[in-house]
Amino acid sequence: LGGWSRKIVRSSKSAAAIMSGSRGSQASRSVFVGNIPYNATEEQLEDIFRAVGHVVSFRLVKNSDTGQPKGFGFCEFRVIQITTCSL
Repeated sequence: LGGWSRKIVRSSKSAAAIMSGSRGSQASRSVFVGNIPYNATEEQLEDIFRAVGHVVSFRLVKNSDTGQPKGFGFCEFRVIQITTCSL
């Protein structure tokens, strides 16, 4: 995943702030992650996001008919403040 992983960790911090802010008072520990390479695994993505904070899980959304990844997913962090921080 190389350069993609470095880019996503940097952008995920600011995206997390935007995503959590859109929910109003319903704060979430999950962050939407888009533009994921189709060959990425949930385990690889969990490893990447551990650079941001403690990851509870990463869920890749898959096509229900084919089982192939759709290119986006959700990262759940243990601490809600991780999703609201921005660098």
